[in-house]
Amino acid sequence: DSHKAENKPATHRGGADMEPGRLDKDGNDDPGTEVVLTTCATTAKNTNNQTPSLPLSVWNTYILPLLSDPVTACHLGMTNRALCNLVNGHSSLWHSLAARRWILHPIPVPSSESTGGIIETGQEKSRNSDCCYRLHYQLRHATDMRAWLLIRTMVRQLLPRIASGLKDGLYWGSFFWLPLVRVLPQPSEALDAVRDLATGTQVFAADEFPRVTRCMAEHVFEALHTAVLFRRWKRILMQSEGEDGVFMEEGAILLARSLMPCTELLENDNAAFWLHGPVQQQLDECAAQLRSRLGGNGSAEETTVDDVTAVQTLTDLLGLRGITPHEDYYDVRNSSLAYVLQSRRGIPLTLAVLCKLILRRCDIVVDIVGLPGHVVLGCPGGGGGNRQAQQPMRFVDIFHGSRVLSQDDCIDLVNMHGFPFRPAFLQPLPAAAVLGRMMNNIAACLTRHFHARGRTVRTLGQLERVQTLQEFLDGHHQMNENVEVYLPELTLDPEIFVRNGLIDSDTAARCNEAFTAQKEVYLAQ
Repeated sequence: DSHKAENKPATHRGGADMEPGRLDKDGNDDPGTEVVLTTCATTAKNTNNQTPSLPLSVWNTYILPLLSDPVTACHLGMTNRALCNLVNGHSSLWHSLAARRWILHPIPVPSSESTGGIIETGQEKSRNSDCCYRLHYQLRHATDMRAWLLIRTMVRQLLPRIASGLKDGLYWGSFFWLPLVRVLPQPSEALDAVRDLATGTQVFAADEFPRVTRCMAEHVFEALHTAVLFRRWKRILMQSEGEDGVFMEEGAILLARSLMPCTELLENDNAAFWLHGPVQQQLDECAAQLRSRLGGNGSAEETTVDDVTAVQTLTDLLGLRGITPHEDYYDVRNSSLAYVLQSRRGIPLTLAVLCKLILRRCDIVVDIVGLPGHVVLGCPGGGGGNRQAQQPMRFVDIFHGSRVLSQDDCIDLVNMHGFPFRPAFLQPLPAAAVLGRMMNNIAACLTRHFHARGRTVRTLGQLERVQTLQEFLDGHHQMNENVEVYLPELTLDPEIFVRNGLIDSDTAARCNEAFTAQKEVYLAQ
């Protein structure tokens, strides 16, 4: 099996069908591998078949280069018992192999990690650590095999549908793939294996339909990613009793992740991306720039700048502004914290959340005040976020050039939107209310887009995903660790079929219209 996808050699991260060690880097027969294996076996063998004491130069020169994948490592270990002890006892080897193979969901580091390379007799602590690495590798490999088998089964079921132009509908019975999610402690464990198939990095042996395989893998990847979002959202809600700012930040980042297209998720193999790292890192960098601009370390204790000045300095530093009349106010990306952090423009709520999260890193306390139809930042007055200062509350409208508003100005804004003023409108919004309002904005934008521009399966799926997250938020007080998290059903997306060249655009448009019409009838009933 040469593992070639569409006449292009596929890079391999440790699949089971590969038989490495037989070809050199140019694809030719490599007779030297067997010679090195024999030499290593002869060097390692002794009369007692115990762990040998190989010179470090022999290990580094001959053995380690062969252990670039687990199959070769196992082949080397099967030459005799001594080399078996060497390979199985090399904890850093298995840790390195696992780190290269599983990027999106790395194998956890054992609690008692061995510091050495080759274990010695009697070192039970090191031996347990090495066994832990090997055991994790074996279990994760079994998960990958289950995922690949599932997709291969689904491909066979999908072929008749493609041949009929998807006339059988786009709904895919959940009994095909949900068993995989249910047996996994975390659905993210299968993300790497499915992603490799979706991107063509890993291919099946003698696969007659590689494009169909990639198409099906992309569907399963997006559904698994949705399941990961739901479970992470549940975990955030279970921990919402902690600091309000942390809850708001994690929730806003998760909402931004829910809006990302599948193609962007597939292209990003950075583990930090899946742990919210890039957004949080950018927030940290913005906070560092603000500290430098304010002087000192920029914290509330060491700066005499009041809150309003700090907010205006931040908006001027980052160039934050509201959406202009020439831009699409209802673009759903304007509600994504990650997108606004890049574009530096957005709707009032997202701009306010961004400023609050950055100022929080500088120990400057501001509030998000949700007026009907508009959102502003509330500054309690005094220098450095001092809430004890006897000064009237002031407000900053970031959307309109960070202009300072008084309470009377806020009353005028409320009246302008056709609402009678109530003092409760000026109270700070808690994190749960902020996230709920962000979801309402996202749902409104998606609904508007669905009816005005694109009645597509993808837009409908995004809308249902956000609505499900909102249902979790509304009922999170009744949630506990044993509550079963909703798992998404799999719906075939015609856009993915078009991208893989399996159907044309006209067929995709017909499928989108038929499915959305059926969905609307179902919802109406």
